Amino acid sequence: MTGTKPYQDELDYLVAYARDAPVYFFVVRGAAETLAGHGTDEDVIRALTVRLIGDMMDRGVAVGDLGGETGIEVEPWPLSKGDTLERIRREMNELDACDAFIRICWFRSHRSP
Repeated sequence: MTGTKPYQDELDYLVAYARDAPVYFFVVRGAAETLAGHGTDEDVIRALTVRLIGDMMDRGVAVGDLGGETGIEVEPWPLSKGDTLERIRREMNELDACDAFIRICWFRSHRSP
């Protein structure tokens, strides 16, 4: 799934979106759900969400909390990629409802294409 054109198209979209504005978690989770297909087990969707986030990070997207001087910038977590992805996995598992995932983190990139 991750090497397919639909996956690459979603990844490209998410990275471009993160260059334009902070991206909230549910956008990424929604992309994973779309890629996984209707009726796919939640564990598969969550694993694909983490995979997308890891690939976004490889392309310069920062993961963090919304804040900063303006209150609308992403303050990157001071964690390695592995620790970031583990934190996200843990926090997804701690939340009951997927719509609560917005509390986990935000995404932003200032890197040019």
